[in-house]
Formats: sequence, C-alpha cells, structure tokens
Amino acid sequence: MGTGMNPMSLPRTLCPLIIAAVLGAAVASPVPAQDNNTAPPNPPAKEDAPKDDALTPIQNVAETIAKQNAAIKAKERELAAAKTDAEKAAAQAEIDALKAELAEQRAQFERLAGGADISILSSNGESQPIDLKEELDLILRPMVDEFREATARPREIEGLRNDLERAKKKHEALTKAILKLDSLIAKAEDPNVVKALKDLREQWREMHERAANDITAIEFELAEKLRTSEGALTAIGGIVRRFLENRGRNLLFAALAGLGVFLLMRYIHRRLHLRFFKPRRQKSFALRIADVTYYGLTFAASAAAVLIVLYTSADWLLFGFAIIVLAGFAWTAKQTLPRIYEQAKLMLDLGAVREGERVMFHGLPFRVEAVNYYSYLVNPSLQGGRIRLPLADLRGLNSRSVDDSIPWFPSERGDWVELSDGTFGRVEIQTPEVVKLRLLSGAFQSIPTDAYLGLSPTNLRDGFGIRVDFGIGYDHQKEFAEVPAILEAKIRAGLIPLVTEDHILALGVDFAEAAASSLNFAVLARFSQEVAPQRPALPRAIQRLCVEAANEHGWEIPFQQVTVHQKPA
Repeated sequence: MGTGMNPMSLPRTLCPLIIAAVLGAAVASPVPAQDNNTAPPNPPAKEDAPKDDALTPIQNVAETIAKQNAAIKAKERELAAAKTDAEKAAAQAEIDALKAELAEQRAQFERLAGGADISILSSNGESQPIDLKEELDLILRPMVDEFREATARPREIEGLRNDLERAKKKHEALTKAILKLDSLIAKAEDPNVVKALKDLREQWREMHERAANDITAIEFELAEKLRTSEGALTAIGGIVRRFLENRGRNLLFAALAGLGVFLLMRYIHRRLHLRFFKPRRQKSFALRIADVTYYGLTFAASAAAVLIVLYTSADWLLFGFAIIVLAGFAWTAKQTLPRIYEQAKLMLDLGAVREGERVMFHGLPFRVEAVNYYSYLVNPSLQGGRIRLPLADLRGLNSRSVDDSIPWFPSERGDWVELSDGTFGRVEIQTPEVVKLRLLSGAFQSIPTDAYLGLSPTNLRDGFGIRVDFGIGYDHQKEFAEVPAILEAKIRAGLIPLVTEDHILALGVDFAEAAASSLNFAVLARFSQEVAPQRPALPRAIQRLCVEAANEHGWEIPFQQVTVHQKPA
C-alpha cells in the first residue's frame, strides 16, 4: 500500500541499513562526557589491584569516606578553636562542603555495594516535585557547552579587544585629568588646596601607570592569540572535523537505525497486505483502523530507534537535540491537528472521498483505487491514467458512486472523433495531460486534455450517418414513385468499390419535400467506424451517383437543387 517498491527487492535495500544501524548501536562507544553536571568518575583503582576485582572501586570509595570523616573532624576542631566570627564562618562553610561531598561518596558506596540505585530505601513514597527549569537546563547544557567550546577562541579574542578598548579610554581620560590637575596646581595658592590636588594627582598617576601596563599586557596577549589563531576556513573545518569524529558516527548510526526501522515496518505492512488482503476489493473498517494505528507505530518506532542509538552511545548533545526536535513536532501538531483529523477520516474511508467511487481531479474523472498515505486514482480509458498523490491532495474533493453506463472518457485509443472546431482525426494517444490525433493528412495534432474536452468531441465509434438531398424537375412527376428505388440501387452498387457491404449499416432514399421548382429526395446512409477515413469523400460519391442515375433515366435537375447535409449517427 503505498511505496511503489518491488517487495522482493526491498530486503536487499533494508539489510545494509539495518545491519549498519544494529552494529552502530552495539559497538558505538560513549563519547567523552561533556555534561558539567555529571558526577565525577570513580577514583582510579590502585595499580597493584587486578582490573577485574569488583571490590577495588568499593575499597577506594571506602577509603575516600574515611578521609572525608577525618577532614570533617579536623575542621570541627578548628571551628571549636576559632575566636572571631569570620574564622568560625569560614570553618563552618568548609565543614558544610565536606559533608556534602561525604553524602555523595556514601551514596556512591551504596550503589556500588548494592549493584543498583537503592535510593528508594530512603524514600518515604512521596513524589518529588519536578523543577522544569532544572530539567530543561540538564537537556540544554550539553549543547551550550558544545557551542562555548566551538566559539571559545573567537570569544577570547573579542573579549581582549573590548578590554583593550576600555583600557585605552581609561588611559586617555586619566591623561587629560592629570594635565588639568597640573594646571590647577600651578594656579593654586592655598597650601591645603595644593596638597589635596597633589595627593589626587599621585593617585591618578598610579592609575595612569596601571592603565598603561594593562594596555601593554593586553596588546601582547592579543597579538599572541592572533598569531596562533587559525583562519576562518581552518577553524570551521576543525569544528566540522571534530563533529564528524566525535558525533558524526553517532548521527549516522541513528539516521540508519531510524530509516531502517521505517523501511522494515513499511515492508512488513506491504507483505501482509499482499499476502492476506489483496483479494479484497475494498478494505473493512477494522482493517483501516489497523492501518492508521500501524502508521502511527511506524513513526513512533523510527523515532524510538534514533533515540535508543543516541542514548546507547551516550551522546547527550544529539540526544537532547533529538528530544527538542520531537518536542517541536509535538508542539506544532496543535496547529495541524484539524488537518490530521481530516486525513485520518479519509484513511478510515469516512471522509468526502471514498475508495471505489468516482471523483473529479483536475477536470478529469477518476476511480478512487486506494485512499492511503499515498492515494491512487485510476482512469482506465487513459494511458498513464494511474496517478499517485499525497493524502493531503484529496482534501476539498468529493466522490460519488460509480455508474457503469457513464464512460470514463469520451473516446478510446483508435476512435475517430470530430471536434466542434471541425478537427477530424483518429485518437492515437490520450493521457491525463494531452490527446494526440492523427489527421486525414497524416499529420499529428496534440491538444491538451482539458482543451480536448472543451471542444465536445463527437465519437464515431458506433458509426456515422450522411444525408444528401437530391431534386428532380416536376416534369418527372409521373415517375415519382420509382425514383427512390432507382436511386437506392444505384447508390448501393456504386459505393461497393469504396466500402464493403458490411460497412454499409443502413441506406435509404425517401421523398423529402415538394419544393418550389423541384421534387426533393433525401438519401440517408449510415456507415461503420472502419470507413471513417472515407467520410469526407462519401457525400461527394453519393452526389455523383445521384447525377449518374439522373443522366441514365433522363431526369432534369433543376438549378441549385442539390444540397448535402452531414450529421453523425
């Protein structure tokens, strides 16, 4: 239902993707931890302890706990011996920090000894409040840290430039201030004022020297940074290279896993339909419910495969980014919910377009063959008349029940047609886009399908009729009753060289009217479609045969009494 892919060749496409995704999830080693909030690693094992000894990390943590207890007791003694409030506050702060570290070490000791997180033993069963800001910070922090690391050098250079600019402005302002103080000291006569101005000048002179030193130091540091900094292209290339080395593999495996699961689910769905449901012309409502549910599970399983691979590889940056993308899809789903609801109704065959019915699409009638994620419309009378279109394109359309007596198109390939503009030819090709006619001259004429329908084509498939009016003078009124039979015999015999007897469906001559100067007879002939190429010549042939019959029997033909009428059968 929907992919257009050869079901027997699909496993060849799936195998490399699925194998690569599974191997990637299995062998992808975690990238180095980049989350600043993660707990510090366990203390390294002693060199003389075997690497496979399960007691080694427990012993290390126990030693650390003992050292922490000893340090806390020492700080408590310092607190007891402290005399000033500042000394007591400092000692108490150090004790609190050591106790917090001790609590973490004890929790780690319990996890190592119990082989699992046993924090539930100390829980009273009450759910802890969730801090959304903290949870969001945990998700976004790896991305922020990654961005900081990627832009560290440019930001350092920009910060040095800003510091240099501030130092230069400060140095310039102090220079002007000192010059003004010198002028004031030269003019002042009061000793107290002179002393105050000199003290201020000495203070500003020291600040002026520090500003000059800052300028020299910053300029040197900035020059070193610029000398050792990479070019823009080199820096970008390094960022891309590091990304591919650290995260490119994880991203590739995650994409392969998601795509592999999606194709596998689609393949299973197609095989089930081909095996069990293809004989049914129209699906039941329960099967449609199952289809809609299966599509939802397909997308959920694909997203889960991506998250599992990123979680297994411990790539928290890409994992957080994937969660944000999924959350974005869920957020935007509110805006698209009405459209999704309408499409779900169509897939359940509860909408305005239903399977097996007739619908007008781009001005052409089609039978709704399948309503699915990709729907199929079919016009059996058109070449290439099977159209695949997204489910969203069915919105705004309405279908109705099929009436077998109504054709799907006014012509079929090989039919002779006459258009309202006088074009006459045989249909060679008719598609949803164009109809190609072969004219009697042998040339081809291509007409857009919608324009072709607008020219009201007359189809000669069931044959065509010709009427020729022929009149004789009133001098032959006595022969009036014999004229129709004579003309019919003459015309039938004269047409045989042009068309076979089988192609003459009907032929008759009847009195039409008593005109002002002639007795008019109507020659009515009907032919099959096979002689449509001779259609322009047949009226002339009938007219010629009527004149020959008149000459043979001495009938006078009044002036302007021969007229020809053509009409379709």
